[in-house]
Amino acid sequence: MAKLANRLTPGEAKFVTYILQGMGKRDSALAAGFAKTSAHSSATRMLGRERVLDAIRRGAEKQIVAGVAIGAATLTKLAVSAKSEDVRYKAACALLDRGGLPLIRQTETRHLLTDKRTDAELLEHVRRLAGELKVQLPAGLIEGQVAVEVEADEIAVLDDQDSTPVAGSAPGRRRP
Repeated sequence: MAKLANRLTPGEAKFVTYILQGMGKRDSALAAGFAKTSAHSSATRMLGRERVLDAIRRGAEKQIVAGVAIGAATLTKLAVSAKSEDVRYKAACALLDRGGLPLIRQTETRHLLTDKRTDAELLEHVRRLAGELKVQLPAGLIEGQVAVEVEADEIAVLDDQDSTPVAGSAPGRRRP
């Protein structure tokens, strides 16, 4: 007896079918054959019935499950044959994520250390370390020349005429 109570009437079954197709509740009731004057109230009543809601829920779940196969096929096609490398990459990541295998994301962290010692203090520190390690320093480093050359490589080269940086310059290049 309980089984019969959960069965939809033919009108309810049609209503559920139209709701699952994306129609509004009034339009679904009209398409299911309910009178135009009572379509809105009939739809509201049907949506209050547990068996109608269960039928809509089951139908929606079936649609979702069916859509998974379509979505997976679309993602696979994009991952293999999309013209854009970015689209192929994102589709492949989405496939891995949905398959329970998230892509390991690598991140890069940069740290900026600022040494506030003066040049004389740094030079003394280098001399002390060289002494501890028993390493002979190049003569230019002791006089500060090597450090100046390194700085010149890392800082934009200035044009001799107006002291403006030369874009993409290397030591000794002049602006055209």
